[in-house]
Amino acid sequence: MSVNYCIIGFKGYVIKDKILYRKAYITKSKSCKFQYRNERKIKRVFKGGIEGYFLNNKFHSLKSLKHRLKLLL
Repeated sequence: MSVNYCIIGFKGYVIKDKILYRKAYITKSKSCKFQYRNERKIKRVFKGGIEGYFLNNKFHSLKSLKHRLKLLL
């Protein structure tokens, strides 16, 4: 059984089995046609010796995201 978490404040992201994913979504292209974007993995990075993620183009450390986790049933 897999354990899934959502991150409060970041509705487009889900953690499945300790791996962070961005949810699939639909967007418009320049030619006004809809495009489907698949679910994709978000890589962990080190910035200044601190491990974390870039969410919405801003760095968030694992320590700062720890209290934002919510278990999904």
